[in-house]
Amino acid sequence: MNPFIVDQHIYPECFIGRKALIKTAFNQIRNRSSLAIWGGTGMGKSSFLELLRFPPIWEENGLDAAQALIILFDCQSIEPFQPNIFWRNLLEKIKKSFPALTQELQLALSKEHNKNDDLENLLSKLGKYNKHLVLLIDNYDVVLRSNSNYTDSDIKDFVRTFRSITHSEKTREYISIIVTSSRRLSDIAPQLTYDSSPWFNQYLFRHLKPFSEKEVNSLLDQSENLLPWEKTIRKIADGHPALLQNACYLLYEELQAENSLNISTFIREFQSATLHIFQTIWQLSTEDEQSLLMLLALVKLKGKLGKNGYNIRGIEIVLSQKEVILNGLVERGILKAVEEEEKTTYLFCSSIMEWWVIKKIENSQKEELTQRKKGWGNLMSRQQKQRVNQAISWIWKNQEKIASIVEQLGD
Repeated sequence: MNPFIVDQHIYPECFIGRKALIKTAFNQIRNRSSLAIWGGTGMGKSSFLELLRFPPIWEENGLDAAQALIILFDCQSIEPFQPNIFWRNLLEKIKKSFPALTQELQLALSKEHNKNDDLENLLSKLGKYNKHLVLLIDNYDVVLRSNSNYTDSDIKDFVRTFRSITHSEKTREYISIIVTSSRRLSDIAPQLTYDSSPWFNQYLFRHLKPFSEKEVNSLLDQSENLLPWEKTIRKIADGHPALLQNACYLLYEELQAENSLNISTFIREFQSATLHIFQTIWQLSTEDEQSLLMLLALVKLKGKLGKNGYNIRGIEIVLSQKEVILNGLVERGILKAVEEEEKTTYLFCSSIMEWWVIKKIENSQKEELTQRKKGWGNLMSRQQKQRVNQAISWIWKNQEKIASIVEQLGD
């Protein structure tokens, strides 16, 4: 059986690492406090929440899962998001998980619209059964995005009322909340005003980072057959959990089938299998982040072309002036920062991501470039912008010439 898992949550029995974060989560549960976990695409946020439902992990941390009502709710299940549907679906999950409160929940669900009050009224009753609610909310970002029936004002009302559940003297001892998001909640709407309290101050913030060296080793150790491929796996996936699982899964399948496999073949298979991950990373990046990834890819490609390519001199200055954005890409596991001679150099964590961005430039249309020029105006001077445009035009005209170089990015 293939020990690696792709395109689904990692089973608690197969979960690797995250020891410090696990302890933090259970400390928050023990203290009836809240935790906000944020991390990039494929970092394992959903799998982490699934782990917190696993009774043996409660025992390992000195707690009894039987004393908790553990509810996992994915905000992506509501499209488009509506507060009433959120509260109603949450109450229905509680009803299904805890029949003792069926009568009270049926009364609450008989209402035309449900609110936070309906949950608050249940919490003290839950305490009579010597239980407390552990609310695991996945993809909390959804709550913070407006739609045609959910305005910015509605968002402010929702996060305020959601916060009130953990601050009320009547209910706070019966609930702890853990949420996940792709970015730090304080960096997402709604913005604070001088007369408002920070709506996110109920949370302890923790960043779900790429795997450490030790965690990567633990994953690779699940199959000795992969050890000869370790260097290639690290080059294309670095510490990115989802990319690592995909690379290991694919290799394991091919090796078990005794297929003839070389690095180039494996890279092509990996690119095909993980295209959706790179597309998601790109789509969830801001326009400035996308532009900086393109600039970084152009700089790296120029280094491989030597004197025969384009002139992009001075772009390194632009990159050095955008450390806040670049560090954000590091935190999301897209780039890594390398300290060299008192200078920070940014590199792609995955050589395939670098390849993907170059292909994105290569396949971009002139209309798309025209639109992107507006964003580049905020990042660089007119002369620098002109050099970037010339570099992209050069790539368009010399696609065959750079094809082999671009393919080598993955090898």
